[in-house]
Order: sequence, then C-alpha cells, then structure tokens
Amino acid sequence: MAVERRRFLRAWLRARLGTVRVRTTLAAVVVVGLAVGVGALLLMAVLRDTLTREVRNAARLRGQDVAAVLGSGPGRARWPSATPRSC
Repeated sequence: MAVERRRFLRAWLRARLGTVRVRTTLAAVVVVGLAVGVGALLLMAVLRDTLTREVRNAARLRGQDVAAVLGSGPGRARWPSATPRSC
C-alpha cells in the first residue's frame, strides 16, 4: 500500500511539474528565494547593529557635552550651537 501510494505521488508530481526544465527552474527559484531571504535577514541584522551603535555614540557624546557645560561653573556656561555660525 505504501509503495503504491509513493508511485502514485511520483506520477502525480511528474504530471503536474512536467519536464526536467520545469523542475529545474522551480528548484532554482526556491534556491534563489532562500538566498535572498537569508541575505535580507543578515542585512537587517547588520543595519540594526550599526544604527544602534551610532545612536549610542551620539548620545554618549551629547552627554559629554552637557557634562562639560554643567561642569564649567555658574556664569561661564556657554552652550555649544547645534548649527554652525555663519561668518
């Protein structure tokens, strides 16, 4: 019974999938699709890591600027301009 079922499934697949060209094309599409999916996941992971690191660095530097201004004493605090001044 299992052998007959297996033969039936093979015959059904061959009838549906047709020639070797069709089966090869489907296999190539699956392989390329998986490669693109894995590549996209890796790219997202790398971008997330990079962006998170950049935000942390910017926050750390901004915190150092704030600490420097607050540590300069009363009356001497001069906040650095966020935009460059034109001459």
